[in-house]
Amino acid sequence: MIPHPRKPPRRRDHRVILQFDYDCFYAQVFENKNPALRSRPLGVKQKNILATCNYNARNLGVGKLMLISEAKRICPGLVLVDGEDLTPFRDTSKTLFNFLRSHSWTGKVERLGFDEVFMGRRRNYPDHDRVKLTSPDVTDLVDYNILCLNRNSLSESFFHLSEQDPEQGFPCDLNAIAGCVAGSDTAHASLDDHTYLRLLLGSHLAHYLRSKLETDFGYTSTCGISTNKLLSKLVGSCNKPRNQTTLLAWKDDDVVEFMDAHKTRKVPGLGFKTAMLLESHVLGEDIDADSHSFNSLVTVGQVRQHPSMSPAFLETLLKGPGSERGVGARVWGLLHGVDETEVKEASDIPSQISIEDTYKGLETIPHITEELHKLSCSLIRRLRVDLLTADPNAEIPGSRKWIARPKTLRLSIRSWPTRQGPHATQAMNFSRVSRSGPLPPFVFDLETDIDCLAQRLVAEALLPLLRRLQVEQGHNQKWNLQLLNICAANMVAGAADDKLGAGRDIGVMFKHQDEVLRPWKVTQPTDEPSGGAVEDSTKQVPFGDDDDEGDVAWDVMGRGGRGGGHAPFRRPVDLTGVISVAERNDLVTLVSAITEKMHNDISSIFDAPSVSSVRDNGEHDPTWPSLAASRRHEGNETDSQGAVAQSSAVSSSDGSKTYNKVHPIVEKEERDAMTPQLGELRKEALLFFRKWQNVVIQRVREIAVIEPTAPMPAGGARGRGGRGSRGGGRARGARGGAGPGRGGLTLAFGPPRVPVNQMDRELCGMFPPIPNTLWLLHVEKRKLLLHVVLLLVLSLQDYNANARVFLLNLTSALNLTLAIYHGEELRISRALAKLALEYAPRDEAGQKAEEQKGPKRWKVGFSSPNPTSTIASALNAAGIGTINDGMVLSVATVAGLLGPLGDYGHLLGNIFGINAVRPTSKLLEACCKDVFDFAFLRVRDPTHSEYRDMKETPADDRRLRLVLAMSGCFSDVEDVVRPWRFLGDQTESYAVRWDVASITTLGSAVETVIRSTAWANATKEIRSRSLFASLLDNSWPDALLKVSKIIDNPWNWGMVRAEKVGALLADALVRHKFQGERAVSLIGFSLAARAIYTCLMVLAERRQFGLIDSVVLIGTPAPSESRVWLTLKSVVSGRLVNVYSEHDYMLGFLYRTSNVHFGVAGLQEIKGANGVENHCVKYLPRGHLGYQVLTGQILKDIGWDSLDADALKADMAQRRGSGRGRGRGRGGRA
Repeated sequence: MIPHPRKPPRRRDHRVILQFDYDCFYAQVFENKNPALRSRPLGVKQKNILATCNYNARNLGVGKLMLISEAKRICPGLVLVDGEDLTPFRDTSKTLFNFLRSHSWTGKVERLGFDEVFMGRRRNYPDHDRVKLTSPDVTDLVDYNILCLNRNSLSESFFHLSEQDPEQGFPCDLNAIAGCVAGSDTAHASLDDHTYLRLLLGSHLAHYLRSKLETDFGYTSTCGISTNKLLSKLVGSCNKPRNQTTLLAWKDDDVVEFMDAHKTRKVPGLGFKTAMLLESHVLGEDIDADSHSFNSLVTVGQVRQHPSMSPAFLETLLKGPGSERGVGARVWGLLHGVDETEVKEASDIPSQISIEDTYKGLETIPHITEELHKLSCSLIRRLRVDLLTADPNAEIPGSRKWIARPKTLRLSIRSWPTRQGPHATQAMNFSRVSRSGPLPPFVFDLETDIDCLAQRLVAEALLPLLRRLQVEQGHNQKWNLQLLNICAANMVAGAADDKLGAGRDIGVMFKHQDEVLRPWKVTQPTDEPSGGAVEDSTKQVPFGDDDDEGDVAWDVMGRGGRGGGHAPFRRPVDLTGVISVAERNDLVTLVSAITEKMHNDISSIFDAPSVSSVRDNGEHDPTWPSLAASRRHEGNETDSQGAVAQSSAVSSSDGSKTYNKVHPIVEKEERDAMTPQLGELRKEALLFFRKWQNVVIQRVREIAVIEPTAPMPAGGARGRGGRGSRGGGRARGARGGAGPGRGGLTLAFGPPRVPVNQMDRELCGMFPPIPNTLWLLHVEKRKLLLHVVLLLVLSLQDYNANARVFLLNLTSALNLTLAIYHGEELRISRALAKLALEYAPRDEAGQKAEEQKGPKRWKVGFSSPNPTSTIASALNAAGIGTINDGMVLSVATVAGLLGPLGDYGHLLGNIFGINAVRPTSKLLEACCKDVFDFAFLRVRDPTHSEYRDMKETPADDRRLRLVLAMSGCFSDVEDVVRPWRFLGDQTESYAVRWDVASITTLGSAVETVIRSTAWANATKEIRSRSLFASLLDNSWPDALLKVSKIIDNPWNWGMVRAEKVGALLADALVRHKFQGERAVSLIGFSLAARAIYTCLMVLAERRQFGLIDSVVLIGTPAPSESRVWLTLKSVVSGRLVNVYSEHDYMLGFLYRTSNVHFGVAGLQEIKGANGVENHCVKYLPRGHLGYQVLTGQILKDIGWDSLDADALKADMAQRRGSGRGRGRGRGGRA
């Protein structure tokens, strides 16, 4: 419970804000051109609408946004002027703005539109009642005049406008506030009150500036003076025109009383929908947004005093898709007159650029498209005029560059209202409805013709926004548009903007980056093999006396501190008597060949060309690059052929002049834009892997085997060793006992070959074995080699995804089974986890912050003051170093294989995420701030308890592999965990719970629609013409569109939350290290797949390789474009599986408002992306909701290597008994 849920927010009166509003600005522009119009009723028209009018006309009953015919009826003598051209308004606004900006010391002057300006007269000094003048850098105009004030002669005061020139200013009488006063009585005013003193001075400054605007420029204005932007805006409207008002408030109750009298619609910061929701709640009835007038029915006082109102309740009431964080507290503050928003610094860059026009009535899509094209041309011209500047650093003279780029495109419409009754004029609705989306980057292409850019902008951005508006207002409702407005907003200034770039343009720096960085360019060593893995494995590596001289010493492994640096270990890894010299050499050869094959596999990911769908006439269709995935060739199912035929017909018929004209541009821009990005991604991925590869090979080469022919010194000591007898040869690696043995050209069993009788054909199919000789050894010897290499990899303190893929390849090459590998991994993980818990810190809370800080990882080669072999001995006692047939490695050997893990217990905890510096509680707190109801639930725990304390999980349940499974669409809370009960105990599995309320709402809505008659009829109609045809031309059954409101809002909200969860998940893996130093596999369906998709994109953007082992995305609402999936695959070391269904009509319908031009991964296979696997589910018993029932079967069909066989059998028996299908499908690689 919140102790004081209705406690008023705290007000701070440390600022003075002036809000200028030019009176009837459009009309004044014409009056200044023709002074004779000042005494006559004047109206500015745009098409058949009165945009504005002067006060002479308003006094006669004429109002702005009135029909011209209606205005002429009310005032026959009304003079009308055409205001279609906005250029004179824009130029005049800039002139007046520059004048006001010249009187600001802080530069805080913000322009809103053409006719409104905020001036912030004081810098932000929180919690200071008095400000001392220390230097011109820490004070401003008003505070300077406070210090210069002569209180004995207020009537003859002088307001200083400059610190350098004491004569620059104006005389004023400070005995009273200039202009009108609202709020408290001035009788109680005192100059000892610094708030009153600032407002007093601010009022006289406002009066001076208003007078200068009128005398020097001829424009009258109204001004509001208060302590924040909200109050100055409201109080400025109290006495219009040509006046000013100062709000005095000695107590908080005075401000509240002032606010309570205003209608909710009049409060700045409360949008149309917010005010509508507040009024609906207060009145207890639904208010139709389409018919509600501008005249608000409820005052701020009625809303504030409502019994249920509180910040927490407002947060619940106003939350929704895209809602801001903390909206409840912000609105609660506005209702009390509290507004902490700052006045932005003055800039030549406009906050937004918009173009609009009014019409008698646009009723058809072709007419709307034509007008949108005209507006788009005007918008692009405006962008080039206002946001381009000369580029002095360009190589080509006369070049221009963008000083800012808007990120958001907004489409606003206003429809003609339906008149009913004699008083329809007063009830007419002139509200706008808007939808926003990202502004396409091609708009900033200066080489392309404006007309062509406008055509693309209409086709790819504006028409999709218009379709969203059409869906929301009803598919059958005809257009009758009165106004169209397109706006480019959310400006992001470039380096050329003043005060932001400091005179340097980062774009120029990157043009010459190759030349600058050439001395540090990383090149492939000439002695590294360049061929394929198979060819390399047939070459024998000579292990001469100078082996180690050519090794590269890698100090850093990867990005962000992942994978500690590797230097030669002090303790030798002596396997003399365990393996022979030839076996040791063959092991090094095999490790080199496997890692080189992995390197080539990563490189080949980016070698696949992108796939564009081909129409029946042979032309390429870049607007749906993956549509070809929906087509089936000969030999496939009949129903698929029918669907493809329909889809092809629609695709071939879909073409307009604009559509065909932009195709070459789309292909060229996508190719030019994506190729360099993928090239850089490829370089960095290969660089990361090459570092890891060198560390692994170096570690294996440190294995020492003493030749049996070498004479041993007396007592058989192995330290520095002694020289053999004269002529007997010197023992290889006798110095320190760490060098490799002689005889690099010796093979254990002849030339390398692939295993003949494969023990695990399924494993060999996934990881084709490398030719070698070690598979001919006895099976127990091969197990020992796998065990040794596994310990060597763990000694790097980073069991990442590359390590696991490498060990699976090694298991296949040694002709061992996957079960053997799982057994070794399980045995080692339990032993390491047990000791990690024993050495975990007992009480982190009692330590000081300085004591908890320190190196995040002990670097290899650094020793602690008292290294011991206790950990190695305990591991040896737990069975580490022991093979089934009784082969046992000594404690010293185990300690040598583990490296620092055998000495320092806290390093074991780092592997499993047991780290006092990064407790799990802090991770969960960070996630819960942005996502409701976030938790990790243990799948194998019968109670599905939450993972909160990193030391709670028993050692027997710890694994070296982590799986995070996420559900994305369900109606039952139990389905957070239930679909993942099939995950076996070979992995440490967690179900991610996130925003359950939103997901269950979506699941219930989808289930309601699926059970409806409208859905049954709609699926038949969609099936008759194919799902892809409906997506391409956005044609859906009318009955389905009528019920779309049930699911569209929950779906859109869920998409927003899913992307938020994906970003948080990436942060949890990279920054918080929830998984420790282990690889993570991700599985999810529906919106959860979207979250995983976002997570992988964030990891790719941050270049975080080696974190993700395998990923399964089921029914993914994301693009199927090949280059997108190449980006995803770059951060997935193992398998990346796309599970889709061509019959998931619900997903296609839900995804229709997104950008379908790049395909839908959940509906089609991914082509043109090497390494991406596809699996098609032919039968979904419950449509999109069927995935949660089929997760076990899907994982089995794709060959997931860790499943609970008993749970699968029980599920199969249950589904057969209930008559459900198996949901089998076909699979393949992209």
